Amino acid sequence: MAYYENKIDDALKFLLSHQLTNPMGDKPIVYVVYEPSDAIEIEKLINSIIMPKVKFWGFKTIDVIRMGKVIDEAIQSSKNLKWYSSNRFKEKMLFKGIAKEISDSKYMSNAILDKQKELSSKEKPLIIITELEMLHPFERIGSFENDHYNDIQVPMLILYPGTSKGFARSYLGVNEMDGSYRSKNF
Repeated sequence: MAYYENKIDDALKFLLSHQLTNPMGDKPIVYVVYEPSDAIEIEKLINSIIMPKVKFWGFKTIDVIRMGKVIDEAIQSSKNLKWYSSNRFKEKMLFKGIAKEISDSKYMSNAILDKQKELSSKEKPLIIITELEMLHPFERIGSFENDHYNDIQVPMLILYPGTSKGFARSYLGVNEMDGSYRSKNF
């Protein structure tokens, strides 16, 4: 896991220096890309390694957004939950209905933007976003970044399951590399 620890250090140093000076106008959003098979290990690192490093590098107000929890909240708060849980619908139709409702509501985007608004007045804030493997096919973090790039003010460290090359990323290592991102990969 030392490989990931180094990537996390590099990402946090970048975010910290980004707060001090940013002549290029880039937004404070970075991805720590990890092998999808290491997802459980990465989750274990959040409390044991990542949080101590975040504090070491000087971030004071830290919040972790777990996409699995966000998706669960979206489903639980659905007006159609009773309908979804009835026995009249086939699983595939049920899943498509839930996926469409979550996507249409922009629940994930709103959760991130609401958290940013909450932390924006705090001292040295950082948002850590994890469990991205739970998003597909509901929403995509890349779509969030493209839609809200100019709105990002609070530094974000995104733990991303996949592969990367330069600015391009591949979700879970199975999608084609997408190089349309302006954020930095580690």
